Amino acid sequence: TPLDQDLEVEEPTTAFALPALESLSAQIRANNPQLQLSKAGIEVAGTELKLSQLDRQPTVGALANFGYNYQRNDVQQLAEIQTVGLTLGLNARYNLFDGGVRSNRVETAKVKLNIANDQQRLVENDLLRQALQARDSYLLLQSQLEREQTNLTTFEAAYEKAEDLFFAGKANNLALRDAQLAR
Repeated sequence: TPLDQDLEVEEPTTAFALPALESLSAQIRANNPQLQLSKAGIEVAGTELKLSQLDRQPTVGALANFGYNYQRNDVQQLAEIQTVGLTLGLNARYNLFDGGVRSNRVETAKVKLNIANDQQRLVENDLLRQALQARDSYLLLQSQLEREQTNLTTFEAAYEKAEDLFFAGKANNLALRDAQLAR
């Protein structure tokens, strides 16, 4: 009869060990592409800052040039002219007054670096918050599963008792059906 059919109950699954908070944070920092991208943004902002600070330094340049010129003039019957030239030079340049352009570049680069650092911290905190929410959700589901497994044992016992009462003639079909549905 349908009342005698027992439902198969799965054994409780063993929970895997959740990583510790420090381990979770380290994994997020090491493996997340968003954080790696923000780290690259910090490196770019740091490079821009260094370049803008180097722009304040004097510029030194060296040059060397070698030239050869040959001219032949047939119309006037002049002799051929050959010129060999060598030029060496060294220049140094420093801008004493630029209207604050370099200072503005340095300040802008510092602000960009601060923004990149703040963005990385925000992304990292958001990812850690999401990981903790997922971890807490898993723990909640695991505790609900344990409660349901405990309830299943209780409902099994109630069903067996109702079944025994039904076969003894002390309970009706509806009481047995309710116990079966509860199980």
